[in-house]
Amino acid sequence: MIAIKELLKSLLKPGSTKADIFRFLFKLILFYLVLNYFFMACQGLTVPGGRFYSPFILEHLDFISPFRKFLLWGGARFASLIGYPSGYTDYNLFVYGGSRVRMVYSCLGFSLMSAYAALVLAWPAKWFYQVISLAIGWITIILLNMVRLGGLAVLYTTGNYGFFKYINHHDLFNIIVLVAAFLMFAIHIKYSAGKKVDSAA
Repeated sequence: MIAIKELLKSLLKPGSTKADIFRFLFKLILFYLVLNYFFMACQGLTVPGGRFYSPFILEHLDFISPFRKFLLWGGARFASLIGYPSGYTDYNLFVYGGSRVRMVYSCLGFSLMSAYAALVLAWPAKWFYQVISLAIGWITIILLNMVRLGGLAVLYTTGNYGFFKYINHHDLFNIIVLVAAFLMFAIHIKYSAGKKVDSAA
């Protein structure tokens, strides 16, 4: 609500026009679609046996696999940190002597990262503020994802589900990230206020 309030105050301030609002919404949707489908395409190009699989892309331009392993590594470190020694393979995070979590494309968080990036890039601000906001936002989303993965492995190992058995972990993660994203975007709006680029440039 804070981000929405700040956004509306900025877009609807005296001097703003419907064209300004339309421009922001158009760029928001465009950036989201471009980024989200870019990540999906990269995933499709690097899956052996897939319809659009490219051995060249997999060998030379694959960033999906390293990113997935990085998330699994972070999840394993988190689980180990809270007392459950863990490891990981190319697709799985596991607690030694306990349960494992298998990572699929929907667990990578690219859609949420695309949505946050679209918000920041669509908002007219100096490139410096956009880069800083993107870096902070993406790092936050990645860290939250690592905590989720490690937490799930521990949860499945202990069997102490509590209220988690009543909610889908994807939904819970999405809600937490969206709240964090809007808060970070509100801060971005506040600190980039008065530092917007000239829309006519």
